Amino acid sequence: MGLWPSGEYFGDGSGGRYAAHPTLRRCGVGLAHCVGVVFHYGLHCSLIGTVQTVPRAEATAAIVLLLHLASDTVANFYSDNKVFVDALNKGYEHCRGILNSDVYHEFFFLIREKHISFSVYWLPSRLDDDPDRDRKIPVPDWVTASHICGNGHADRLAKTACRYFDLPSDIAKPILSNLRLLKRIQLRLAAITCNLPHRNKHGKVLKPPCEPAPSLRDLVLKSQHSFLDPDAGFLSCSVCLGRHSLASPGIRDFLAKECSPTAVVSTHLFGVSGSITINEHSTHITHTLAVIEGCFCCTECGCHAE
Repeated sequence: MGLWPSGEYFGDGSGGRYAAHPTLRRCGVGLAHCVGVVFHYGLHCSLIGTVQTVPRAEATAAIVLLLHLASDTVANFYSDNKVFVDALNKGYEHCRGILNSDVYHEFFFLIREKHISFSVYWLPSRLDDDPDRDRKIPVPDWVTASHICGNGHADRLAKTACRYFDLPSDIAKPILSNLRLLKRIQLRLAAITCNLPHRNKHGKVLKPPCEPAPSLRDLVLKSQHSFLDPDAGFLSCSVCLGRHSLASPGIRDFLAKECSPTAVVSTHLFGVSGSITINEHSTHITHTLAVIEGCFCCTECGCHAE
C-alpha cells in the first residue's frame, strides 16, 4: 500500500447477487487503472461494516485508492455515482452532514495527510454499448474510449468481489423462500379483502338543532344586576359596581353572574364581596376588595385598579 503512482483511476461498487435484499446484500468494491484503452492493474475487495449499500461501496472505492496512492501524487478519479462526486466537489463542510459522512471524513483526512492532489469526475455507467444503460442520460463531451474502458473494468472488478463475498446459498435460500411465501400470503390477504362484501351503511343520525343563544337584551332583562343607563357601549351595575363592555366576549358571563352588593363602612371605604369585573377582567376570589372614590383595591395585598 502507498506505492501507486499518479494517473487516472476508476472506481465502482456492486450489490452482488442479493442486491435487492438489504439483509442478504454483501457489496463489493472495484478499482482500476488504465492508460489509454489498456488495463494496467486494479483490485477488488469487500465493503467492510454492517452498512452494506452500493453508494457506500462506490464512495469506499475512493478511500481504497487514497490508501494505495503514494504521497504527493496527482490522481484523477472517475465514478458513475453522481451524488458522491457532487458532494466531494462541494467540500468538507457540506459532507459533514450527509449520508455516509464517516466515509467522506476519512476521504478528506487522507488527502491532507498524504498531500495528494485529488480530482473527481462523474461519467455515466455502462457506456460500453450495454443494452441496460439509460440512454436518456447525456454523456459528457470529454468522455473518450479510455474512460469507457476504465469504467467497464472497475465494474467488472466490483462484480468479481461480490462473487467472492456473497452469502452462501444454504444461508440465503431459506430467507428467500420465506420472503416468497410472505409475498404470497400478502397477495392472498389483499385478494380476500378486495372481494369481501361491502359493509352495510347506516343512515346518518341527524342531530337535533341547537337552540339559538339568547340575545343580550334578554340576558339584561333576566340579569340580577341593576344597570345604570348604557354609557358609550358599557354596562355598569350600581349594586356590585361591575362594569363591562357590550362588545366584550365575556359580557354574557358577566350578565349571568350573581350580583353581590357592596357594604358601606364609616371610613367611606366601600367593601366589595365576591369577584367583580374591572376593565373586562374578573378579579380573583381570594382578594378582599374595597372601593373608594372609583378606585378598587385589595385590603390584604394592596393591589389596586380603576
